[in-house]
Amino acid sequence: MSAGTVRNRIDRLEEQGVLEGYIPDIDYETAGFGLHILFTCTSETQPTTELPPLYETIDPAAITGLFGSTPTHSRPTGRLTFDYCGYRIAVEARGSISITPCG
Repeated sequence: MSAGTVRNRIDRLEEQGVLEGYIPDIDYETAGFGLHILFTCTSETQPTTELPPLYETIDPAAITGLFGSTPTHSRPTGRLTFDYCGYRIAVEARGSISITPCG
């Protein structure tokens, strides 16, 4: 199949709304980037002593899994940052966690 035929087919699929966009599949480790995830949600601001337990909202094992090594990738660096009940939570791959008021 020629490149022109493929391009025409892709154009038609885009026009019909079948193809809505393209998502890059990036190997961040090969590119030299550490893992960085930004997750945002909003809620009322409360004193940190009155916050609902974070583990009731976010699975700690999932956070650990983000930074864990796989058979093909090592993730020694990275940061997960998200807003929770009016506070910015930052979890570093090396284990530190910071909580600061948003705003």
